[in-house]
Amino acid sequence: MTASSHIPLRRMPRGVIRISEIAVALSGVVMALMVLHVVTDVGLRYVVGVPLSGTTEIVSRYYMVTLIFLPIAYVQITDQNISASLVSDLLSSRWRILLDCLTSVLMAIYGGLLAWRIGVEAMRATAVSEQIQTSAFFLPTWPSRWIPVLAMALVVIVSLLGLAVQIMRFVRHDQAAHEETETGALP
Repeated sequence: MTASSHIPLRRMPRGVIRISEIAVALSGVVMALMVLHVVTDVGLRYVVGVPLSGTTEIVSRYYMVTLIFLPIAYVQITDQNISASLVSDLLSSRWRILLDCLTSVLMAIYGGLLAWRIGVEAMRATAVSEQIQTSAFFLPTWPSRWIPVLAMALVVIVSLLGLAVQIMRFVRHDQAAHEETETGALP
């Protein structure tokens, strides 16, 4: 999406915005917990000589998965995805809106396929109560498999709602161009 065709937050349903904001806030809390966990582990290792068991596994299986996936919907809503607007800046506003529609469709399809495939893996992991062995205990890993599924499902919802907003913009743009043509103004 281009900066000039930003999906305004006020046009998204408030509930979707709120869920994505909660996901970002939860990611912040998880980041703080991860820092506290790692600092405690390192501190105990150097002060007492005994590290916390399972730190590496918990960081990689829970904290990092949460930090990577939960904010994705908010990034989509606020149009903060990485984009190269070299070509899109040359397009008319009508074509930029159409390009944004295509982007939303592709994002919804990709997010849906990813959610489905990760969901299949999450169901398998849940069915076998997937876990890994740390130096002191078994850590269940199947719950963390559901975080990306939920995050990608939210991305699909956000993308489809964004598509609806962009279609409304396209229709309004065409109506405005039609009205300008009828009044004698050039589009």
